[in-house]
Amino acid sequence: MLNILKNAIEHGFQGKDRGTILLDAYREDGLIRIDIANNGNMIPPTVSESLLRRPLTSECNNGIGLFTAMERLRSFGSWLTFSSEPGLTTFSITLIEAQTRH
Repeated sequence: MLNILKNAIEHGFQGKDRGTILLDAYREDGLIRIDIANNGNMIPPTVSESLLRRPLTSECNNGIGLFTAMERLRSFGSWLTFSSEPGLTTFSITLIEAQTRH
């Protein structure tokens, strides 16, 4: 989650003085979903097509953060998705809720 917040600040708000990041978390059907949304720059379609498939590089980093986060989530049976349009980019982390024992 920290990597997504960092990317929103570094890339989503690039060229802007300020922006808004919203976090929303909820449970539904045995899943926990955490949405991280920002009103910054849209992820360009040329980038979004491969954003979660392989590490990307940019001027300021090596691009493995999102890819590594996604792979780690997958190893636990969870996943990461995103959508991006002008003025709204949302990353959603979906986790399988652990069964509690009484």
